[in-house]
Amino acid sequence: MSEKYSVIIEERAYEDLKNIFFYIAKDSPLIASRIYEELLEQMRTLDTFPERHQKILIVRGYEIRHLVFKKGFRILYTITDKEVHVLHCFRSEQDFSNMF
Repeated sequence: MSEKYSVIIEERAYEDLKNIFFYIAKDSPLIASRIYEELLEQMRTLDTFPERHQKILIVRGYEIRHLVFKKGFRILYTITDKEVHVLHCFRSEQDFSNMF
């Protein structure tokens, strides 16, 4: 059986989620709620084999990986020891170079 990791969703990732929710909720609160919950669930799946997603860059010695969800969202995270730190969540077309 695979080892489990603790998934820690950083405050800025929660802020990103909130911003996504409010942006979508302008047109559809129901869809906004569904996307919010689905993104949280995707983050929680990182407790098992988080290495399965591609490394996209290295920042201050940390490998940043991304999980692409429904081709519309990205979840950026790093792995340290037995912890997964979810750093950001945003629409795929957004430029993330200024996030670090």
